[in-house]
Amino acid sequence: MAEIGEGKQLSISISSPGSLYTPAYTERTVKIYGITEAEFDQLSLLNSGTLLFFAIGGSFVGLMAEGLYPWLVSASIERAAVIYTIVCGVVAAGCFGLGAVLLQMKRSLTAKIKTGSRPLAGPPLTTASAPDQRP
Repeated sequence: MAEIGEGKQLSISISSPGSLYTPAYTERTVKIYGITEAEFDQLSLLNSGTLLFFAIGGSFVGLMAEGLYPWLVSASIERAAVIYTIVCGVVAAGCFGLGAVLLQMKRSLTAKIKTGSRPLAGPPLTTASAPDQRP
């Protein structure tokens, strides 16, 4: 613990994996991991890609349901509706598959970052000159 002025203290503790940061005046503890800018960009790209492919897959599921609707209301089945529904289902499955692959890649990268982060040997970090951030 470090005094930062007028009886206020800043507390930082370190544990494994990642650093454990306990701010003063709160009951929340946050783990902090050191990542490079390249890893940050890669995580951002994987998040965006996963969201994109799952959204596109969901849209094609909706289109597939639209193609199935005429089958439910009428007894006649048109060949174009069958092809439309099959194509929408295949595209939806492909998009969900790509989204799942990107999600697995993100989990793998996150696990690599967590195993690569380890606490430093030594005393806890303190900040003696940090100004009080509270109003």
